[in-house]
Amino acid sequence: MIDFIGPSVMGFISMFFALIISGIFFLRERHFGTIERVLSTMTRPSEIIMGYLIAFIIVAVIQSSLVVLTMLFFSTNILKNLILIYIMVLLLAMGSVSIGIFISSYMRTELQVIQMIPIYIIPQLFLSGMIFPLRLLPEIFVPIAYVLPLTYYVSAVKKLVFMSATFLDIQLEFTILTAYFMLGLLLSIGKFRKTVE
Repeated sequence: MIDFIGPSVMGFISMFFALIISGIFFLRERHFGTIERVLSTMTRPSEIIMGYLIAFIIVAVIQSSLVVLTMLFFSTNILKNLILIYIMVLLLAMGSVSIGIFISSYMRTELQVIQMIPIYIIPQLFLSGMIFPLRLLPEIFVPIAYVLPLTYYVSAVKKLVFMSATFLDIQLEFTILTAYFMLGLLLSIGKFRKTVE
């Protein structure tokens, strides 16, 4: 069982912690007035967001590395394509960091962030193909599944682990997860600019 869902769980855990860490800490920075002090130095909003993104992504890289190393103790299947799997975990975590910042821009308290993140992440747990194959989903949920970033991560790692796929076989998933990160980045910068204007 762990061999089947283990690689998918890595992405889910990385996504969850990336959202929590970026969402809560960015909100705290707003509440403590750190961002306002940085803005007073004539730093542009996009530069501030990029600075926080880089910091949170470094944390996400460390956290994702620990998740991957831990999973190696439970399942050696991921050794088949470890580098590509690690890249996909990082892409998902990076996208989740940017979305976490975007979500926290709308929240006023840490409790609101904590309540909002499950609303974003729990549907992905059940609709991404991680637990149930997509073909078993009711038709009404299938279009929703293909909007969720975790769906493409799960698809990629299953190909890499169980089909010994190459990068060419996961180009679609790689492109979509990259777009997920870029979308989150643009949304968070756009929202932050509106907030400070």
